[in-house]
Amino acid sequence: FLGVGSSKVAEAEVLCPDRKCAIGGAESTGAEDQAKRDALETGQQGVTFERGGGFFIGLGLATAGGGLAWHFLTEPDTSVKSQTPEPKSAWRVVPEIGWGYYGASSRVAF
Repeated sequence: FLGVGSSKVAEAEVLCPDRKCAIGGAESTGAEDQAKRDALETGQQGVTFERGGGFFIGLGLATAGGGLAWHFLTEPDTSVKSQTPEPKSAWRVVPEIGWGYYGASSRVAF
């Protein structure tokens, strides 16, 4: 979102530098005014995309930080053993069958 928004803002600033457009006037044409209106709309969409991208970056960083904090600040429960056996080889193909689904999955262990 952030990259697309920045691209839209840069595209709009070609016709409207400093995000200001003079629409109307004695020497302007209808097509020129419409192009400037379209540029203003594109710039506003770009700003919205940039804000959304910033929000999602912040959300991702907060989620990653929370996950790291959870990982390092909590102790694992050692009384529960894993129900899946450790793979004996580095590569396994496991058949999967379920209601409305069938297929195979592969797993790599190291």
